[in-house]
Amino acid sequence: MLIKTIFADDHVLVRKGFLRFVEEAKLNLKVYEASNGLEVLELMDKEKFELIFLDINMPKLNGFDTLKAALKIDPSIKVIAVSLHEDGQIINKMYALGAKGYILKTDDAYKLIPKVIKKVLNGELYYDEKIIQKVLKPTAISNFNYITIKSTGISFSEREIHIIKLICAEKSTKEIAEILRTTTKSIDWYRGNLLEKVGAKNVVGLALYAQQNGILQV
Repeated sequence: MLIKTIFADDHVLVRKGFLRFVEEAKLNLKVYEASNGLEVLELMDKEKFELIFLDINMPKLNGFDTLKAALKIDPSIKVIAVSLHEDGQIINKMYALGAKGYILKTDDAYKLIPKVIKKVLNGELYYDEKIIQKVLKPTAISNFNYITIKSTGISFSEREIHIIKLICAEKSTKEIAEILRTTTKSIDWYRGNLLEKVGAKNVVGLALYAQQNGILQV
């Protein structure tokens, strides 16, 4: 019997590549496509699924919120993140929210799919070997140490504070990524999340918030 699966990614070529691999590898999957988190939830409202392969950066509803909502609809569903992000905080957040697996988007990522499916359906976890240490070691978990700004009551992780300071120092996305040894995609995600958190429309507003609330002195 085919395993009903959702593959969610906002890039058509990525979705088609996954479908092509499933066909070529003759995997026992019946795959439904979704281009954003809302489409995932719409599919789940109509049918019962066993697996979701989930991108994190998606329009309308990101991977974090999609994962939380999906598990509320069906706590038994197995969700596997497929992402470019190697950042410890992001990996740990997906893990804490209940993702059973995490695969990096690399040239050989599809080769891992059969192994991942077997493990998660057997009740095990599968996190890419390249990132497993970031999930387990204390330095990754330390990213969850939060600092609360008394004047606004908003909390920021140490990594977020660092990124705000670098933005205020007029560092480019590429420069910040190099300093923090992560990807530009990860920095883009952090920037968007920070703007939403403080209610700013752009990095100028974020810089003003930082100056007014003493973040640069933290």
